[in-house]
Amino acid sequence: MFTFAQCTDVEVTDLSVIHSSAWTLVPIFSQRVHFRRLHVGPGLAPFHSNTDGFDPMGSENCSFQDSYYEGPGDDCVAIKSGIQVNWTVPYVDVCKRPTRHIYVNNVVGLHSALTHSPTCRGHTQTPVKTSSNPN
Repeated sequence: MFTFAQCTDVEVTDLSVIHSSAWTLVPIFSQRVHFRRLHVGPGLAPFHSNTDGFDPMGSENCSFQDSYYEGPGDDCVAIKSGIQVNWTVPYVDVCKRPTRHIYVNNVVGLHSALTHSPTCRGHTQTPVKTSSNPN
């Protein structure tokens, strides 16, 4: 898991991640965090079964582009905000901060391309272009 907490102006490019133990790319309360040309590979199922690809929480103006997700998780992209979804991440439940302006483009995933998590509150403006599921 790569967590970007309260970060601004970060770009991650040309990275390959395999055997992620949890959600793979997690910007939390961050702005302008961008992921490009990534490969999120398979994990060690059944031990790592919820290895979502990109999970922005309470973040703004973030993107996930030109990437390939084949992890064993249930979501390629899962947008979350506003409440606690993981007890190892403090203060998520009290900030009530929405996730806004998330851009997903040209991402291929073996599982659902984009989900707005049931724990998400207040997310807005999430354009998705040319995302696909090869199955």
